[in-house]
Amino acid sequence: MALRVVDHPLVRHKLGLLRRVDTSTSSFRDLTREITNLLAYEAFSNLELEKVTIQGWAGQVEVEKISGKKVAVVPILRAGIG
Repeated sequence: MALRVVDHPLVRHKLGLLRRVDTSTSSFRDLTREITNLLAYEAFSNLELEKVTIQGWAGQVEVEKISGKKVAVVPILRAGIG
């Protein structure tokens, strides 16, 4: 499995807020959720897409969707399931 280091300024900033001694439980939960969204965005950046035609409000339109199987996110840390 390849290792991918996420060195994004928003992630680093939110990790800094998360580590503060005065971070409340609700702030910790919110920050964890925000960091999770940023990490998921990065993790899914290489998913393969396929073109499909759908019925849109103005007729048929070609759009892209994730090809293959469904995507699932499974948290492995207790803080990730709050």
